[in-house]
Amino acid sequence: LERLRKLQLPDGGFASLPGEKTSDPFVSPYAAQAIATAQTAGFDIDAKMVNRLKTYLQKLLANPSQYDFCKESPCKERVRLEAAIALAQLGNKQNDFLADIYNGRDRFDLVTKGENSYQSIARNRLRNRT
Repeated sequence: LERLRKLQLPDGGFASLPGEKTSDPFVSPYAAQAIATAQTAGFDIDAKMVNRLKTYLQKLLANPSQYDFCKESPCKERVRLEAAIALAQLGNKQNDFLADIYNGRDRFDLVTKGENSYQSIARNRLRNRT
């Protein structure tokens, strides 16, 4: 957790390597999953760190094309999927962009399809609506 804390940048996201100045939109959701797992296991996690990360992930979900390398639909949909999963694991269950993610499911690469079941996300979100 201390190593993660050192990689968190002012925007709330995480750098992929020490000293980098830009948050990585692929690493940050994985960091969120690790933090959520640590919280579930009973570790004391700094609330400011989690809140900054949630803010970053919400902005990433809303605008994945803020990164120059992520302008095409497959990239945007994958980044949105990863951000949505990470937010859900941190307790922020929301349906924003779920239809976009679902509609782009056929464009995911095989790794993304294997790692993430977008159908189970959709079912869980629908089941957990309040």
